[in-house]
Amino acid sequence: MTCRLLLAAPLFLFGCGTEPPAEEWPDTLEWAVDEAGPFQVGHEMLDATYVMPSTGESRTIPVSVWYPTEDTEGLPAEHYAAIAGDSFQWATPAPPVHEGGYPVLAYSHGHVMFPAASKFLMRHAASHGWVAVAPAHLGNTLITAGQNDIRPVHMWLDRSTDITAALDLLADGRPALAGAANMDRVVMSGHSFGGHSTWASAGGSFDVDAIEARCANDEYLAGSCTPMAMDAFADGAGDPRFVAAIAMDGAGTESWFGATGLGSIQIPMMQMYTDSDAGRITPPSRAPGVDLVDVEIAGACHGTFSVATGCALPPDEGYGLVQTYALAFARHHALGDDTQGTTALLTGAELMSDRIRLHTHE
Repeated sequence: MTCRLLLAAPLFLFGCGTEPPAEEWPDTLEWAVDEAGPFQVGHEMLDATYVMPSTGESRTIPVSVWYPTEDTEGLPAEHYAAIAGDSFQWATPAPPVHEGGYPVLAYSHGHVMFPAASKFLMRHAASHGWVAVAPAHLGNTLITAGQNDIRPVHMWLDRSTDITAALDLLADGRPALAGAANMDRVVMSGHSFGGHSTWASAGGSFDVDAIEARCANDEYLAGSCTPMAMDAFADGAGDPRFVAAIAMDGAGTESWFGATGLGSIQIPMMQMYTDSDAGRITPPSRAPGVDLVDVEIAGACHGTFSVATGCALPPDEGYGLVQTYALAFARHHALGDDTQGTTALLTGAELMSDRIRLHTHE
């Protein structure tokens, strides 16, 4: 499944320059995953337009991009639906410090949220020399959600095609990164409803019969269950550029993927979740054969993974746990990080906190 990019609207230009010789590359794996990297963070909003496989219609979405910069001051970032002084708008990009260009972290926001909903994770990755990219899933954002939050059936596919369009924006070479992102080192992530998007973008197979049955029993959904949409679900939403994926408190549910549809995923997966909501956990039996790591955070809540915390766990503590395990997992699979500290975290040989319970499955 691919999305054909029609237009990218850059608002500024990167001057990344040429890559230094291999012997000059810094050892970025020496940078501690539980600490901010050496860079400040720049931010920009771009637009991507593509044709939706589910409807055949043209769709334009805002895309947030976070990236490393050496600037120490600048305008506060203008996020979709918010302004924040934690990164600089239109900052000068730092040259890539990873061979082949910037590794990429893609992110899908939750239901009625926005691209910067988990901006702490985006900023953490960018400070380590990554580019983080997150589309606004229009029709399901804080600003654009429809009356009563009704979701047409194709929305469960469109979010993943939004992610693919955002990656096409980077790969195309026309937007801000000017082709400097390394599309062979891309990791998917998403929170809540974005967790569903993550399982789908990672390559989970949809249960089309179950989706059609859902359509037959719901008068509203029936209008969006077109033959084109069903064909798109059958084709799936997996993007082959992903080398690993991280679902944050968002399950790949049986009602969409069937009993074992997640078993078609061919890349390593991490799922993070709390000890308070079993409905957001994907049982390993539903992802047979998938290299899966579970990271459970005791005392956390659904908001631990986004800007809306709302639980007893202090936000900074929760954010620290989430971004550390996410970056360790991403570095391991995108950059070959087998350093002792990262390996210990991902195998459970060492736990960052007594709140962490880690399980591996294959």
